[in-house]
Amino acid sequence: AACAAVAGAGAAADLASCAPLMEVFLTGQCARGDKWMPWHCALGAHERYLLDVVYRLPRAATDRDRYVLGYVFSGSREIELFETLLRPLFEAHASEADAALGQALLNDPLAAMARGGELARRYLAYRALGKRLHTTAYLCHPPRGAAGDEFVQYICDRTARFAEIGERAYRLLTAKLGADFAAWAVATSDAAPPAGVPAGE
Repeated sequence: AACAAVAGAGAAADLASCAPLMEVFLTGQCARGDKWMPWHCALGAHERYLLDVVYRLPRAATDRDRYVLGYVFSGSREIELFETLLRPLFEAHASEADAALGQALLNDPLAAMARGGELARRYLAYRALGKRLHTTAYLCHPPRGAAGDEFVQYICDRTARFAEIGERAYRLLTAKLGADFAAWAVATSDAAPPAGVPAGE
């Protein structure tokens, strides 16, 4: 339905026409043992969470903050972990200390996620409750010996490095496209925005 709103009524029929091919692919030799992920980026639970929650957090006030925070989420892609440990840092009611920790994560992620630091301690305590640190929807390849507490630190390091990648990608995009991505997307799109969505949103 979302595709139809953007690309026209034929888009839903186009997607439905793929069903027999996907059935053959998923049950045949090609995909045996593979995990299928949706084609459209906003159809998966993780991408939906990014759109509905992460990009709307009140203390992620700028496009840059929201963009980098999306990469922070991708460090584990574990929604419960983000809900428990990171979302509270960016809510309007966050304590002053938590809000500062959230800003540190966006602005100096390696220091914010450093071994022995506040966020690393929170990750260790979360893991001690038997909670998962990484989704099974995406593969992660920790280095040899990264088990127990070292796996926790691996996820902290991975999250910090994803944040750094987000910052670099944001700088590259602003250098190439300008600071207003939404206006650029509308200006370069052949399709009008969906009904009820003003241009530039």
